[in-house]
Amino acid sequence: MVAAVLVRPGGEVVLPLAPEMIRNEDTRGNDKNDDAEPVQKSYEKQKQDCERTAAKRLLEKHGAYYKELKATLLGDDLYANHNTCKAVLDSGLSFIFTCKDDSHPWIAEQFKYSTPETLIRVVWTGKNHREYRYTWVNGLENRADGEKLLVQYLYFELYIQETGKIVYKNSWITDKTITKDNVSLLVDCGRARWKIENENNNVLKNYGYHLEHNFGHGENHACEIYCVLNLLAFFVHGLMILCDENFIKARSYFGRRDEFYNALRTFFWAFEFQSWEDFLSFVIAHAKGG
Repeated sequence: MVAAVLVRPGGEVVLPLAPEMIRNEDTRGNDKNDDAEPVQKSYEKQKQDCERTAAKRLLEKHGAYYKELKATLLGDDLYANHNTCKAVLDSGLSFIFTCKDDSHPWIAEQFKYSTPETLIRVVWTGKNHREYRYTWVNGLENRADGEKLLVQYLYFELYIQETGKIVYKNSWITDKTITKDNVSLLVDCGRARWKIENENNNVLKNYGYHLEHNFGHGENHACEIYCVLNLLAFFVHGLMILCDENFIKARSYFGRRDEFYNALRTFFWAFEFQSWEDFLSFVIAHAKGG
């Protein structure tokens, strides 16, 4: 599935949005005999679905809503192709997509022969000096042939002065004009895509939500329903971390997320509570040793 997620730079909580399922659909036809009764054809072919196609369906379904939020879409190099970028812009949205040189040679060649703008910031962390190196060019063609879009190319390096090592580097394309005033923010936004991998995908797979479990039940949509229920639970937990002070306090007494939810499950099975507030107060008191 394409798991859309709401993230922001510096934010600790991610909120899943409506997903778009990736599925292979049987392409079958019906013939009619002389008595006008349908006769099912034998299997003809399987229509191959993919992540890009699912992403376009997601834009068609929810693009108007995301436009009202003035959302900027983040994605890996897979999405930095012409059709996806154009679909995003046609939906009234913006994008910051990872752009690798080997998969976008025309952009890389233009950048090589351009005169880029640069900015360097040095920050003392208390342990070392971090050098933030920004390099960008506005107005590059996104491909050599066919219909073209003009995009902005942004390259970033994080360099540690004491060790002489580059500990992080990446490059993106965006429809947003890059300036010295916003380049740092744009990089922070581009890097926030990793929150989708770490705080969303990794948590759902390895910290109690069991998203990698085989939900292949039923013949129609049962597996998708189970998956969406999982995302809905994760969404509610995210809201509680943002809004419920007692939930935040109870969560702070536990290390791993799955340990916290195992404790909640155990208390819920063993004791009766009159309200959600009573339940959380009991968890907090027990965690404190009361």
